[in-house]
Amino acid sequence: MTDNNTVSKREYTLIHIAGALLLSWYIPYVMGLEASFTDAAFIISNVAFGYYITVEKRRNWFSFIINLLLPAELLTIIEYAGRNITLTVVLLVVWALLSAGYAALVLRSGKNHVRRKPISASRLRWSAYGSRTIFALLMVIALFSLSIFYQPPPIPTQVSADSLGCTADDCADSLSRLEPSCFDSLSQEEKLDVLRDVCRVEFTALGVDHGFSVECEELDDIILAQYLQRTYTITVNQKYINNRSSYHLLYGITHECYHAYQYSLLFSENTQGQADTEKIKEIQEIYTEELKHYCSAREDPDKYRDQAFEKDANSYADKAVVKYLRFILTDTQRSAGRAS
Repeated sequence: MTDNNTVSKREYTLIHIAGALLLSWYIPYVMGLEASFTDAAFIISNVAFGYYITVEKRRNWFSFIINLLLPAELLTIIEYAGRNITLTVVLLVVWALLSAGYAALVLRSGKNHVRRKPISASRLRWSAYGSRTIFALLMVIALFSLSIFYQPPPIPTQVSADSLGCTADDCADSLSRLEPSCFDSLSQEEKLDVLRDVCRVEFTALGVDHGFSVECEELDDIILAQYLQRTYTITVNQKYINNRSSYHLLYGITHECYHAYQYSLLFSENTQGQADTEKIKEIQEIYTEELKHYCSAREDPDKYRDQAFEKDANSYADKAVVKYLRFILTDTQRSAGRAS
């Protein structure tokens, strides 16, 4: 590595200020994060450090690019480390080894073998800059490779995509247990089995093409059920599974099934013939914006209910519950007719 300046100090300073401010807004936007003071401070401090160690001796466009790449890549690692911790650890270990090797070469080249001299500030600066450059370039290679070759492992689910092609009639025996007196006598796991069959019917009707899981865990008191797109899981509140009617649970389950459809709409334009292209784009824009600034029921119940993402799911659940009520009544009448 050699020192060289090809950009004036004034120009170099201005482009770093502009770059830091632009990144503070652009990176959270691209990553779907809400802009925060912490993220902005993190980005600006990283850019400032890069500026500090390059402004005197390595003032060029390559330095500027590295100084802006680094905070973007660091935020990417911080944000997505939980999704693949092994890959993150391997990447950091490789970077640490390469950086250590580079620093050792730089520091060794500055030693006087006849008489030991203290390590010069320029060698330390070269080591720091080289380490940052290695990290930036390694991340570019890693992210580029991942975008082309990486295929995320399938999400483990209780019900596979192959089991979705069914209607209410196909699951008639199971769905007949939604009749209140029958449903109340079921065990918790039996109730979950019935609700899984409800989800099979709903996912099929909505055209959601991935598997899912229905589990039971203790949630916040104001939550009956919730859907987690990252794992395709609908979770029913443990507090309510045994003391709410089948109709109440039906409403919660079909509401969450529609959330699965809404995410499918965002990612694949799965409309099931319900809207034209312009309407699809409008809905996608509304959902995307709301999810960036999503308001939970605990934060503000009224604002939560007023979100299109929730209003549409509620509207669907209202109609779905009526559909199942008719099915249960019809099945009950059929059973009574056979008995007589």
